[in-house]
Amino acid sequence: MKRHAAVAFSLLFISALFIAYAADAASTGAGAKHLVNINKDGVVVDGHDVVNYFTNHKPAMGAAEFSSAYEGGVYWFSSADHKALFDADPAKYAPQFGGFCAYAVSRKGLRPVDPAIFHFVDGKLFLQHTQKAFDLFEKDERGNTTRAYSNWPGLLKKKADKYEPGQFDEPVK
Repeated sequence: MKRHAAVAFSLLFISALFIAYAADAASTGAGAKHLVNINKDGVVVDGHDVVNYFTNHKPAMGAAEFSSAYEGGVYWFSSADHKALFDADPAKYAPQFGGFCAYAVSRKGLRPVDPAIFHFVDGKLFLQHTQKAFDLFEKDERGNTTRAYSNWPGLLKKKADKYEPGQFDEPVK
């Protein structure tokens, strides 16, 4: 019985992902390029609920049962309410720079993130790789933010077609 339930859940999850990906492709256009920091399962921020950063000011794990696709990644949420908030305005809640380390992007690199190290710049969610990256970013928040936004289109153009989950650049200085 447990095996049948596990198989049924797996099929349901795969079907939900397929439908979410199809809806995402239809809403963002077939030719849109995306560069998103996803894990091997295609999930952004290793399954942490990005809406929770805004509502509760801390990271929280999401669940596959509350998921949405957006710009090439699947987002998990801790509740149906958080999923609904995200679905209504995904650009508001999605982390900047595809969920890669904002400090690394400001240095023209792609690095993973620690979901516990985050901050907001102008109401946008920025994730960082380490406490050191956070501290370095904060030393010149305006300058680093400007550089990151300036570097992002070039990284997108250069790496979107080549990125594989878990593939990151060397540490930046």
